[in-house]
Amino acid sequence: MGVPRSLLQGLPVRTFPIPGLALFFMLGVCPLVTAIGLLKPGTLVFLETLNPFKARRWTFIASFFVGVFLIGWTVGEMMLWGWVWLSVIYCAWGVAVVAVTLTPSASQYFRMSGRNNFGT
Repeated sequence: MGVPRSLLQGLPVRTFPIPGLALFFMLGVCPLVTAIGLLKPGTLVFLETLNPFKARRWTFIASFFVGVFLIGWTVGEMMLWGWVWLSVIYCAWGVAVVAVTLTPSASQYFRMSGRNNFGT
């Protein structure tokens, strides 16, 4: 794709597949699965078994961690390669996801006690 390998200097990897797969999974697959869980509550209830924080639904936790990962990834990029306007936008998007997830209304809505497994 024409991306210079010099971008990998200072990283523990020498080729692009590992960071590419991490990016695809953490910022591609995970947000898609989380969006499905948010838009169609009850369709992916089996993911609740993977949730280490039983006080909140898995979609709440997944939303938070997707936002945190997006912030971390873009901050890491900016530390390695400098500021690019698109990285700033993605970082702001991650901050917005975390902020919205942590609002009292979202926290209350995704609380486990007193609600059924389908978010209603």
